[in-house]
Amino acid sequence: MLTITIRNKKYVIPIESIYYIESSSRKLIVHTSEQDYTYYQRLDVVEAQLPKGEFIRIHKSYLVALSYIDHFTNYKVTLKNGKELSISATHRQAVKELLNHTNTDLTIDNNESGITGAITCIKGSYEGSVIRMYSDKKILIGRDNQCDIIYNLPFVSRKQCVLIFRSSSNTYEITDCSTNGTYIMDSPNELTQNRIQISSPITPGIPITLKPGTILHFGDSDNLFQLA
Repeated sequence: MLTITIRNKKYVIPIESIYYIESSSRKLIVHTSEQDYTYYQRLDVVEAQLPKGEFIRIHKSYLVALSYIDHFTNYKVTLKNGKELSISATHRQAVKELLNHTNTDLTIDNNESGITGAITCIKGSYEGSVIRMYSDKKILIGRDNQCDIIYNLPFVSRKQCVLIFRSSSNTYEITDCSTNGTYIMDSPNELTQNRIQISSPITPGIPITLKPGTILHFGDSDNLFQLA
């Protein structure tokens, strides 16, 4: 519960009902599934009162519940109620890293509908993360904060590769643009066995087509990603 005071009256708000908290003119607006509450307080004070790992600061004026984020782009998050909130340049990289790292099934939003593809981390620092992609849209993967998907890993290049899901053929097109290489696992069944994992590098700059189920790694095999 979050307890607040408005005109000397206390209100107890269930944490799970909060969509996001907005800072405006020295006041906070707590947006919930039931109603909005407005009172005088600083956003950083309330942020410290909320459970760690359940809310994310995307802007100096917005603190958002992770569970209510439906999809995101470089510049905004869209909540499950359709509300769109801007991601500031200051918070952009941290937001994308955290959203990519969560177990929440999120979508890279390109304002399109239809069948989506996905890339899932099946081993390593981002294990359990699922990022979905709309068809025929280029998704840039890398460490740079201008990338659509950020994997902040030692062997990932600033611009690692471009990935496109083709719903018409249910395939993926990938182009490597890295310095350490993008690799395809030759024997994905060996992931559950105590054997040396064999992989082949993708030729840089030349798009190739991959099928769902293909397992990739970026520079090192400690972090593995699978195309869904």
